[in-house]
Amino acid sequence: ERERERENFCLSRIPCWMLRALRQRFQPLFRLVHTMLVKDGQELQLDKRDLLTRTGHGVYTTARTIERWSVVEFDAHVERIAKSCRIVAHNPKLESQPPAAYHRTTQDASLLRPHVHSAVHGALRLLKAQAPEATQELRVTVLLDWSDTTPADPGFDMYVHLETMPPPPQPPVELRVCRRPASRNHGEVAKDTQWIADRRGLEARMGSANEVLMTDETDCITEGTQSNFFAVVGNTLVTPVRADVLEGTVQRLIFRLCEQHGIPLERSAHMPLRDCRLWDAAFLTSTSRLVLPVNIVQVMDPYAPELDIPERLEFSSHQHPLVEKMQHLVMENLKQSCEVFEV
Repeated sequence: ERERERENFCLSRIPCWMLRALRQRFQPLFRLVHTMLVKDGQELQLDKRDLLTRTGHGVYTTARTIERWSVVEFDAHVERIAKSCRIVAHNPKLESQPPAAYHRTTQDASLLRPHVHSAVHGALRLLKAQAPEATQELRVTVLLDWSDTTPADPGFDMYVHLETMPPPPQPPVELRVCRRPASRNHGEVAKDTQWIADRRGLEARMGSANEVLMTDETDCITEGTQSNFFAVVGNTLVTPVRADVLEGTVQRLIFRLCEQHGIPLERSAHMPLRDCRLWDAAFLTSTSRLVLPVNIVQVMDPYAPELDIPERLEFSSHQHPLVEKMQHLVMENLKQSCEVFEV
């Protein structure tokens, strides 16, 4: 968001006639960083953030591509949407109820898959037609929602947002530890648009850090606002796994890789923050970051003195052999779980 504000400021200093001339002369370069929002095969002039914050009951997932037109862990993303739809549809606090067909189609991944595949395929084909020479990887967000104008069949609206994958953050990577919002303390969680609104307070405290690492009401670590967290303790990976923590697609891939390569893994239902002194390294996992080594952990909230939690921890995680191994294994295995789209 801060980068976008800087870009908009710079563009505002260029005279309109010059900007038009630049766009015409260097159109291929502009297309390389193109973003696109698509619904029913048509491009929409609507900002992604505006779309995601229109309602509190939209369900979304964000995937990434490999070799531009292959979506990593596609089936896992479809299952995530279906699971989130099951949770959202049974939320008694909903202000409006979804159409009847929504319940039949969205909550079964096998029925939902053709709809998601068709929507993503159509968006990728549209982008390929507009930017045939572009080669950068893409971040693909699929949003499923409903409104008063939603057709009775299939009972939902589906949007696909495409954008160029941003470069990974460079060291030092900093986390800030904060208590999570109360809305995240109860039961199974969905990846829905309500969470985007709920986490704004945490994002406001992020400052120059790369991510906020959340703790629950018992001072146990849960997850990042948009990522999963792993600590390295000796030769073991430790990560929170519980109903109120959203399982990530890259996190799930690491589970498989640990089993295949005999890497010790602890899926912790209770990962106390006070155990941070035992960590030898740490990293985040997410669609855009894949495996991102963490160098600084800054504790923001005042925790009980008896917990003896340091305010700041520093790690050379980007040089830790197990973190480097996980980075290598994840990159090596991304292609094995892709859905290839013929565009």
